[in-house]
Amino acid sequence: MASFPKIKPYNYSLQALNMRSKFPQFKAIRKSYGYDFEGILNPKGTEYLVQIIYGKFAHPKVFVLCPELKPNKHLYKDGSLCIYKRSELKWRKELLVTKYIIPLTAMWLYFYEIFLLTDEWLGPEAPHDEQISDTKLD
Repeated sequence: MASFPKIKPYNYSLQALNMRSKFPQFKAIRKSYGYDFEGILNPKGTEYLVQIIYGKFAHPKVFVLCPELKPNKHLYKDGSLCIYKRSELKWRKELLVTKYIIPLTAMWLYFYEIFLLTDEWLGPEAPHDEQISDTKLD
């Protein structure tokens, strides 16, 4: 019977290298739990300083450091962005932050800009998985 090689998870250094390659405006800051990625996203004219906290066994958390966000129902209690329904996308080490988290964050910011103009969220919506959002980083 043929055996298939196991998919190797992306380690922290590969995540940082991939980030530098795909989104050079982000810097990788090594932490005990993994990396914080900080950089600018500009989906619709406003520059947002974004922080992505990436560590093993936890969903990456995304924060906007600047400018201050208008309160809305698409933020978790800790201030992180609700960019996807976490019970539907189980984060795994082999997923790339650049392939999943950055595009979802840019999309969230795009719909946030529309929300500021219309006071209505026109992007995708789902109930929050609050208990999952508070997962601690190891």
